Amino acid sequence: MKKFYKILLILVLISFLIRLYNLGLESLWGDEAISLYHSQKSLIGNLKWIAGDTNLPFYNIILWFWVRIFGFSEFAIRSLSIIFGSLSIFAIGVLAKKLFSKKVGIISAILLTFSSTHIYYSQEARAYSLFVLLTIGSFYYFSQYLKNKDTKKYIFINILLLYTHVFAVFIFIVQNIWYLIYYKKHKEWFKTQGKIILFLLPWIPFVIGQAAIIHKGFWIPAPLIRDLFLTFAQLSGGIISAIIVYSLIILNIKKNTKEKNLLYLWFLFPIIVTFVYSKIFMPLFVYRYFLFVLPALILLIALAIQNLSKTKTIVIIIILVSLSSISSFEHLNNSSKTNWQDTLSYIKNNTKQGDIFLIEPFYEIEPFKYYYSKKCFKEECDEIIGVKGDYNFENVSKQNVWLIRTVFFKHVDQNETIFKKLNNTKKLEKQNYFKNINIFYFTDITS
Repeated sequence: MKKFYKILLILVLISFLIRLYNLGLESLWGDEAISLYHSQKSLIGNLKWIAGDTNLPFYNIILWFWVRIFGFSEFAIRSLSIIFGSLSIFAIGVLAKKLFSKKVGIISAILLTFSSTHIYYSQEARAYSLFVLLTIGSFYYFSQYLKNKDTKKYIFINILLLYTHVFAVFIFIVQNIWYLIYYKKHKEWFKTQGKIILFLLPWIPFVIGQAAIIHKGFWIPAPLIRDLFLTFAQLSGGIISAIIVYSLIILNIKKNTKEKNLLYLWFLFPIIVTFVYSKIFMPLFVYRYFLFVLPALILLIALAIQNLSKTKTIVIIIILVSLSSISSFEHLNNSSKTNWQDTLSYIKNNTKQGDIFLIEPFYEIEPFKYYYSKKCFKEECDEIIGVKGDYNFENVSKQNVWLIRTVFFKHVDQNETIFKKLNNTKKLEKQNYFKNINIFYFTDITS
């Protein structure tokens, strides 16, 4: 085996071990629990949920099979994502070698291995790490297509990509814009793109329905200029890393090639367009949705570093890896997700027979049920109710009530209507706080 691939495999192993650390430590957060909840259903039932929600099917289908083999624990369901995350290290190395050089490939693989952002989302039971892997694969087979017109693999990887996350449409657009700028023969290209679109047609009606759900009102707030700058900073690993990274890229900007321009387009186009769209039309700007542009940034950094002397290259890599490692160490050893585990431990120790549990916002009900009772996670339990501000309190007028309110409650109840109504009609006996969760226990004053 060639030295280049041996180094990549070593980095893949290191990447896997890093991402394995404390994998099951934190509680499932809302979206993870929702994905897991629907993975319990039949495959057809799972697909029906996906079609009526705002997700796409590919990752959820893989997860459906995965949990039936490895189980439903936090560690089990998140381990799928670390496999995708670790494979991305090998993929970016191979892509960089194909587009530029072995040196750029090794540097890129090292930087992605220790990227705090990539590590974080490789530990979530969501589609983000798969999205990154397929995006890298898409650009690899795109470059392959440009050399030998190998359409089958390019079409296949892009179909999987476009069935993974709605933002994958940006990759489709970026590759088309770049191709039309640099290549004059368009007939075969348009045929290839047409075949990709043809395979997407069965899902188009569902996408239209999902878009209608979003436009009726979504949880995403309108972005500020600060959010734009924070996104660039977070992708690079923090403020200090951002200063170093973007300075290197700017200093290297004069040495542009069409391959580098492809990277600029891949990195900047999705972020800028989404930000502008979110300001003018409907807010869709969420930092984690842009994880798929991280490989482009990594490649741009590697290209800038490789032009330095050997000593400077090593020093810069050590600095960037150290900064990322510090950030990752803080995340891996300190809980950042909503602490459902301790919350439910407290509630179970203090609950009484007949108590009702109101979960606010309503879409946080799945993680609550996961830690409350495996039975309730599989089936509906009448005592657990997801609520909005317009909830009818006649249903709980004579009962003791737990209000479990996460930091996201204002997405559905800005005026704290639920709390105020309970506080006016019942007696507040207990309250407590865990990471991202407030707990209030109200007793019936008529009994």
